[in-house]
Amino acid sequence: MASDIKQLSAHWRTNYRAVQEMSARKWNPEKERIFVAFNANIDTVHKLSEKNLENVIEKSGAKKRISSEKNPPKKIASKEDFLANLVYTIKTSSAREIACQDNETAKWADKCFPPKEERTGGQTGIMANYLAGLGIDVIAYTPLLSEKQASFFDAQVKYPLVKNSKFATVAIKRASNSEHTKINRIFEFKKGFKLGSTTSCRANRFILASRPKGTEPYFSKELEAHIPKMFQGVNRVILSGYQSEKACNLAHFRKEKMQIKKIKKSNPKLMIHLEEAFISDKGLEKDIVEYIAKNVDSIGMNEVEVRQIASCVLQKRVLEKYPKNSLEGLYILGAAIAKKLGLQRAHIHYLGFYLAIVNKKYPIQPEKVRDALLYASLAAEARAQKGTLPTRKDIFAQKLNNISEKGIQEIMALQKSLHLCEGFLTTGICEMDDHYLIAVPTIISKHPKTTVGMGDVISSSAFAGELL
Repeated sequence: MASDIKQLSAHWRTNYRAVQEMSARKWNPEKERIFVAFNANIDTVHKLSEKNLENVIEKSGAKKRISSEKNPPKKIASKEDFLANLVYTIKTSSAREIACQDNETAKWADKCFPPKEERTGGQTGIMANYLAGLGIDVIAYTPLLSEKQASFFDAQVKYPLVKNSKFATVAIKRASNSEHTKINRIFEFKKGFKLGSTTSCRANRFILASRPKGTEPYFSKELEAHIPKMFQGVNRVILSGYQSEKACNLAHFRKEKMQIKKIKKSNPKLMIHLEEAFISDKGLEKDIVEYIAKNVDSIGMNEVEVRQIASCVLQKRVLEKYPKNSLEGLYILGAAIAKKLGLQRAHIHYLGFYLAIVNKKYPIQPEKVRDALLYASLAAEARAQKGTLPTRKDIFAQKLNNISEKGIQEIMALQKSLHLCEGFLTTGICEMDDHYLIAVPTIISKHPKTTVGMGDVISSSAFAGELL
């Protein structure tokens, strides 16, 4: 077993090296145009310390409730709600995002855990800056754009607007339209973080989100009228931010669905990708699935989001049949989700491996999809090591150490369990009935400087990387 893993690790290292060399030699990212929308904000980053958190919990007067909460509140209206969610996130070592409905609680959290830095946040903000940094022609749209928010974007990012009834794209730094700024507070903890008898098994974060008015994920009436011009020459679209909606707000969801259909009609060749997020409200997730996910071509998810969507479209017995975070379980659920929603592509990222399920009619060859997953892993490792958004130079220079043994073991287990083709172990590709199964082991960072935005870098790399 150990010798097999060592041989496969060497083989995958060769695969990674080939992708680095190919992307350095052949890729002309400036020829590609990607449109990203809707959620952008400024993140304040709060690094947690064990002693400080214990002191804050002790002084809260609700230590028993906070420490024993098995189902923390889905909305935050008090400091106790906030601490219960924060502690639950550390115990489960999983990413979590909950909206704060009480400004006083947010101010209290700032006082207890002072922020260390401010940076671009939100899926759209992170992906726009990252892709623009690679040299890709990026157009980004977020409804609420303050001067401060605009200043956090890469200078090359463009913004769509209508002036004097005429459509144009301008530098986003010159396109502010509001005095209000959306701020999310990110509370990060390291792998091995100790809280009472609990030790986190991986680095992660809790996001205390804000939901100001004016951030709804759809285009203004003026921009909607210019959708054909707005998406002219666009290769790919990445949509995100629907977690800011409210369940059963069908007027909004119908508008969002209609706008997606208009985009597809205006440019049938472009591919539309939905980037998922943690959503605690199952009613809201059902609306997103029904009105948004069923009308896009591709979806990106982590292990939590897979089960989140699966619980809306699959029977409970199917969910309970497979181990939560095994490659086999995520593949079975991912394939079922893709089929139920009529998707051409589903991408799943988990610590140790990435997985893609692509329909046989998908216009990109499976080998390119596989190479894009490898590129995404290189980008994620560079992000983890630097703590900032990686550049092309960072990705090309990335050392190929620490290829995940767990990822390789999962690929071996899946090949054996489902009797997949022998070549799957070294190529990561297997032809199934109506789709291709593609899986790769990832490079693991032992001491990541940040986990915020990691999924956004991974998903946008995997999606844009298919254009390599």
